[in-house]
Amino acid sequence: MKPITRHPLALLIVTLSILITACGGKEVPEAPSSPSLAFDLMDESRGPLIVFIHGWMCDRTYWKSQVEYFASSYPILNVDLMEHGDSPTDPRASISEVAADVVPLIEKINPKEVVLVGHSMGGPVVVEIARALSGPDSILIVGVDTLRQPNEVTDQDRLEQTLAAMDANFEQTTVGFVSNAFFLPDTNPEFVANIANDMAQGPMETGMRLVKALTDYDTAAGLTAVSQHPLLLINASYIPTDVAGLKAINPAAKVLEVDGVGHFLHMEREQEFNALLEKEISNWQESSTQ
Repeated sequence: MKPITRHPLALLIVTLSILITACGGKEVPEAPSSPSLAFDLMDESRGPLIVFIHGWMCDRTYWKSQVEYFASSYPILNVDLMEHGDSPTDPRASISEVAADVVPLIEKINPKEVVLVGHSMGGPVVVEIARALSGPDSILIVGVDTLRQPNEVTDQDRLEQTLAAMDANFEQTTVGFVSNAFFLPDTNPEFVANIANDMAQGPMETGMRLVKALTDYDTAAGLTAVSQHPLLLINASYIPTDVAGLKAINPAAKVLEVDGVGHFLHMEREQEFNALLEKEISNWQESSTQ
């Protein structure tokens, strides 16, 4: 397995009680220049623009398999969020601020159709991107192992304990948590170690600030604000998803659960995940033309 670059968490599900284009027949314009975010734009194909958003303290290399798979059929925008990967370390204090950096990149491309794919913390981020976008005619929001419990309330005592442990020893706390919470017992130990150790190398200040931003995020309000758009969740089944709660907000929400895999299902089950996402994008395209 290729070593992965800088990467801390993505969701703090249990411990923090959260997260765990043919462009209308036109060619996609030249890659927009951004003074801040690092990104890759592959625009030789036609079809909806697929935007990949990584999770907490991750970077765009975690979508390597998906970029390689989809780039021959769809234009792709793969982004390092602010304070992650190759992007600058300009602090962001909320999920909406994180999302706001990405919106101008998409609007400069000016797609008519967009598929926003977010893993873990990237789930709330793509919700906020969809909330802010004004240009596309059609948007499909795809969450990957995220947005499970839209009405869950954060345990503030547990949050404070987690932040205190991170403040005392961020690397050790992150490695322990990630190794124990994000993988099934039979997961390849080398894969677990690569992810956990990589995640733990990120800046403590960034990690702690974004953990707080995640716990402050109002998932139900965010999903309500974008309920006019179709919502697809592809979640691992090892932690339950509140399907009824999601459908109460967006009756068209669709949840697909994948058995026998952990939090990084798009990396552990690359072929299965890619085929599943491709099928759902195709179904969405067909339904939007009817």
